[in-house]
Amino acid sequence: MIIDCHFHVDETMLTLEKMIEGMDKNDVTKTALIAPMNGTMFELDSIFQQGLQHLFRFLILNVPQIGLGIYDGLVKDGYLKLYGNSYKIFTKPDNDIVATAIDRFPDRFLGWVAVNPLIHVSVEEVELYLNKPGFIGVKAHPFMHEYSIKALDPVAAMCETKGIPMIIHLSSEPDSYKYLPENYPKLKLIYAHAGLPFWKKLWKTSRINLMYLLIPQVITLIHLL
Repeated sequence: MIIDCHFHVDETMLTLEKMIEGMDKNDVTKTALIAPMNGTMFELDSIFQQGLQHLFRFLILNVPQIGLGIYDGLVKDGYLKLYGNSYKIFTKPDNDIVATAIDRFPDRFLGWVAVNPLIHVSVEEVELYLNKPGFIGVKAHPFMHEYSIKALDPVAAMCETKGIPMIIHLSSEPDSYKYLPENYPKLKLIYAHAGLPFWKKLWKTSRINLMYLLIPQVITLIHLL
């Protein structure tokens, strides 16, 4: 069985039916969906854009002083800015979109509950979604929502106690990749995009004190970051 653990559902880009067609072609049994974090985006459709992405990854890995500066600059004033375009970041993720998708195709989709601790989201509200059929864990995006990893303390504590996994897209906050494993050692933790932007440090540290470092096995949509 193959399960794609990371896909932001957006039917303006790809309908659920088309997604299932792609899953079937690639022998993907289920996909874990996440609410969209920003306005509709596009795939890398030019050699120039692909070259910029490769350059960015090179700088992150080898010249982090420059790479992290570029990374920080991608989010500004509530927008994600890529290749001269701006995409509105959604402050409150719409988890109902994921719940609806699961209701329509319960045998094909799972769901993450997306949280943003900068707005009032109680642990009880998160648990309401987690109690719905098909929801498997919590998604956090400190990068786009621009908050410190410490803001996730209440949700992380709940997830650790209940054995619920969290999937996180890290910001460039120094040593943020260490915070949750060190303070919640039993937390089942997945760092999306192989721990961007801390690939080298995280891979080294993961051998010692990370419970999970998971790279999605099947990519059904090209992630721009």
